[in-house]
Amino acid sequence: MLCAGCSDAMEDIIDAPSESLTLRFYSAGAGTRADIESSDASLNENLISNLAVAFYPSAASDSKNAVKFNLFKNLGATGKVERKIIISDEEVALLFGGTETSGATCRVYALANLSDEEIAALG
Repeated sequence: MLCAGCSDAMEDIIDAPSESLTLRFYSAGAGTRADIESSDASLNENLISNLAVAFYPSAASDSKNAVKFNLFKNLGATGKVERKIIISDEEVALLFGGTETSGATCRVYALANLSDEEIAALG
């Protein structure tokens, strides 16, 4: 399970160019089957092994391709993963209607722990 949220916390921010976005993803941090049933680490629901992130304009139809797509593999993170995504001016314009737009929104979808078959289907 992957939950998303927003925070205005400014600690531990990675230095990044102005055209980038730093996203932090957290697992639920709950007790896991690995703790309860066995010592098999593959049963740990707090692991984040891979992450797919897709950005769409707010008004995009379901048949549109993502404006920006990133796939991060072999993360091996437990509980937290932080990734920097570079977004070009062209992508900003496609997502928000222009580079000088204020208060605009876009849709962001994040999928974690995809199988090898699901990753292959993403291309």
